[in-house]
Amino acid sequence: MIHKPPGPLLGMAQWATVALAVALALLLGYALTMRGVLRAGLPFRRALRVALAAGTISIAVMEVVATT
Repeated sequence: MIHKPPGPLLGMAQWATVALAVALALLLGYALTMRGVLRAGLPFRRALRVALAAGTISIAVMEVVATT
C-alpha cells in the first residue's frame, strides 16, 4: 500500500499543502512558546513579541524544507 500525504488525498495543490503546514506549525509553535513565556511571568503583549521574534523564521524554514 502506497502512503499518500493528506494534501493530495484531499485534492489540495502542493502550494496549499505547504501553506497549511506552515500556518499550523506557526500557530502551534507560538502557542508553545507563549505558554513557557507566560509561566515565566511576562505580560501577554511582551510574551507575544518574544514568541513572534523567536519562532517565525525558524518554523517557516523548517516547514518549507520538510514539505517540499
